[in-house]
Amino acid sequence: MQLVIQTFGIAREIFGSNAHRADFKTGITAGELLEELKQQFPSLVQLNSIIVAVNATYVDSSTTINEGDEIALIPPVSGG
Repeated sequence: MQLVIQTFGIAREIFGSNAHRADFKTGITAGELLEELKQQFPSLVQLNSIIVAVNATYVDSSTTINEGDEIALIPPVSGG
């Protein structure tokens, strides 16, 4: 299934764009998706934490992603 993954902050810099389109297996979980993305974009491994959001809701690694879901990668943020 094809997914579009929105990226923000440092993740946008790692991906080189604010959206990444790629094919993934049907029934992939958020954790599996993140692991596949780390293999494709090794710099993601350097981030202390990264949150996956599905349809504007933060999810845990066991959440199944369906075709058509809105996916976002939320990297750690800092500021003052």
